[in-house]
Amino acid sequence: VLPDAPNTVGIDSNYEIITDTRSYFKITLQKTGGKTSDDNWYGPSDSLMLNLNLIIAPEHVGQAAGLIALIIPEGREIVFMHNGSKWQHWDGDLISLVATKTYPHLPSPVKNAITLELDTLPLDGLLGKTFNVIIGYRLGDGTIIFNKPENAEQFKVANGRGIKPQGDKIATFATTAHFEGQLSSDSGQTGNNLLIGRKETLTAQFTINVDSAHQGQRASLILVAEHSNGQLIMHNGQSWETWDKQFPSLIPAQANESLPKKLITTLHPLKLDKPIGEWQLYVAYRLEDGEDQGALIFNDYSPLKFSIANGVGRSLISYEPINTATHFDIQVSTENGLSGNNLEIQENETAAIEYNLQIDPADIGQAAQIILTAQVSFEEDTEQPVYIHNGQNWKAWNDDLNKLTPTQIHDKLPKLLNGQHPLALNSLALGDKLPAALKIYIGYKLGNENFIYNEDTPLYLRVIQAPEGPEGSERPCLFCN
Repeated sequence: VLPDAPNTVGIDSNYEIITDTRSYFKITLQKTGGKTSDDNWYGPSDSLMLNLNLIIAPEHVGQAAGLIALIIPEGREIVFMHNGSKWQHWDGDLISLVATKTYPHLPSPVKNAITLELDTLPLDGLLGKTFNVIIGYRLGDGTIIFNKPENAEQFKVANGRGIKPQGDKIATFATTAHFEGQLSSDSGQTGNNLLIGRKETLTAQFTINVDSAHQGQRASLILVAEHSNGQLIMHNGQSWETWDKQFPSLIPAQANESLPKKLITTLHPLKLDKPIGEWQLYVAYRLEDGEDQGALIFNDYSPLKFSIANGVGRSLISYEPINTATHFDIQVSTENGLSGNNLEIQENETAAIEYNLQIDPADIGQAAQIILTAQVSFEEDTEQPVYIHNGQNWKAWNDDLNKLTPTQIHDKLPKLLNGQHPLALNSLALGDKLPAALKIYIGYKLGNENFIYNEDTPLYLRVIQAPEGPEGSERPCLFCN
């Protein structure tokens, strides 16, 4: 029986909107192999079934038609269509829109079921967003009738993952728990993927939509940070401790006597001064009673991320250290195609110094002088001369921070600063003392006399004597003017 107002709209062959369609669609979403979520949250490995009951407008019954099924996530970054056997990306062009089922003579009602295996969808960046289910049919003349977006069946895919120790093995299970969070630093940054200085302190705020099966249970909140080098640490509520990756040794950061439907918690201070580099922050709740006691539910698919910058700051007025969130990447690139740090090159080889700087937000837009210095040491000599780069060549320098010759000047520092300068080994006057080891530093001096540089992460280079003969002859400079 048709309702008073059909819940569909249409587009005719001339791309005009049809409002009086006389078609009514009933679409229901059901989880297969488990309990359907009361609030339309599903795990990323869940299997769903779209059940369709479509009452067709009388004037369309009996015509040739194709059934269309679309899934559109919030924001419309990507749209998926069902081609009859699987879901695939749709580019938005009506010509490329395929049918999930064709009818030589369209019946009424149309009853069908379409399987949706969530783990077959590329869900990166889409977890936590609302997905809208759009069902329609397309007639031979190009007319398309589909359910109104405001009446679309909706679902959300959670980013939580459940694991439970079972002897010496770990069992995984689906969960509808969803984790959202953001970081804030005492320098005023907020969000995710923060770049912070070594002296900064972080605060993490998490909002957890607790799996309905776990609400009301006693639980502990666990916080673990993982460095890109594999190091694992856990927060005990006051400070960080090393974690040996053994579940019994996990120490809770907080306790919760009864998990609510939505858990909002703030963890601070989260101070980390080493090692520098990239970190990922995982939060979990561990069930402390019930049949799933010991299970961990955590944000495996969407950890918070931050990086500790390798820059060091110092005032050239007071010589006191200052915090900085500038991060330095510096390498040598040779004419032979080699690039990186800790390279060995010949004395007459043409090469360039390349650098990429992520500038501290507080310094962006300021005028600055780029400084390049090099310290040379010889295997058979205790002398360690220091040089400064003027943009083309190295000049002897007395290590006086008040006498810095810039290699480049910027009126306004950008967020990302990239550059390249000739290595110019011939200007170092290495002579017959080879082999020699170089430590090259890069930094910038601001108008307030603050100097920011890569004190702990210089570029290392070993220079050796060139072989005699044709291979040792001087080559043209690829990076020089």
